[in-house]
Amino acid sequence: MLKECLKVKKEDTQKKIVELKEKNNIDSNYIIKKGNRYCYIPIKDKQKLTTKQKQVTIKKEVKKQKKQNKNFKEILEKKIPKNILDKINQSYDIVGDIVILGIKDGCEKYYENIGKAIKQVHPQIKSILNKKEHHGVFRTQFLDFVYGEDRRETIVKENNVRIKTDVENVFCSTRLSSERKRISKLVKKNEDVCVFFAGAGPFCLCVGKNTFAKSVYGFELNPIAINYFKENIKLNKLENKVFCVFGDVSLIYKNYKEKFDRIVMPHPTCSEEFIKEALYCLKDKGTIHFYKFVSKEKPFEKAEKILKKYSNIKIENKKIVCSYSPSVVEVVYDLKIRK
Repeated sequence: MLKECLKVKKEDTQKKIVELKEKNNIDSNYIIKKGNRYCYIPIKDKQKLTTKQKQVTIKKEVKKQKKQNKNFKEILEKKIPKNILDKINQSYDIVGDIVILGIKDGCEKYYENIGKAIKQVHPQIKSILNKKEHHGVFRTQFLDFVYGEDRRETIVKENNVRIKTDVENVFCSTRLSSERKRISKLVKKNEDVCVFFAGAGPFCLCVGKNTFAKSVYGFELNPIAINYFKENIKLNKLENKVFCVFGDVSLIYKNYKEKFDRIVMPHPTCSEEFIKEALYCLKDKGTIHFYKFVSKEKPFEKAEKILKKYSNIKIENKKIVCSYSPSVVEVVYDLKIRK
């Protein structure tokens, strides 16, 4: 069907989706069409666009979405008071067979109703939890039990690998699944790759399983994460290719001078503190993938101020990876290094 769409460059698609969602101007009845160089985002109302955006709207043949089931909040509308419903976030994370919700205090009485609504939308889910807050250097989170099985351990299946993890004690974001796949596609044959802040190993496992990299190292300080990382290497039969190193990046980096062709830094709250360590470990003409949380309004301004301090860093690519909150997004920079 012909539908009015906003034409955007592929690398700008995520940023534009975030902008359009804020103005409730994506027509979710239709699928975003992907071309070789451009994507076409179906819109509801051209008048809501900026003057610049209006100039690049075109009518494009796009497919209708399959009919979706009601979302869990629609199911809950007649079962719990509106003031309680307003305390439940619309978005949530699915990690393996666990759902992690965002519910404010004062809703505990309605946990069973909420859990049953989630199960109605996702019958395969076994455990439903509520995140209270992230805490500590390991970015772990306190989780309340809501409904189903009271457990925290699960196995995530993505990008041809299985990742066993504990959602309360080990940070593992399924929102980065497509980003892990993107990084894997960039890895060249016989590269030595390293992941700082590797967690239970999702980036390392994805690269190890889906590329012809020579070796993949993961540095991690969380002892619980390291145990899962070791188990996941065996689970995916990557013992001769993927290696986990337990310790603080700021100390262990000294053992890996100019060892790696590529370093991934997926810790958006503190990666900037370890750029010097990454440069020390990197070969000449190597690549760093640098992640950071930034303001949604000017997503690249702050990060580029940090990167401009280093004269030997060239920005090859930058993009918004995902939305973290109403005002914050996560960005990634692909950086080429010359020594």
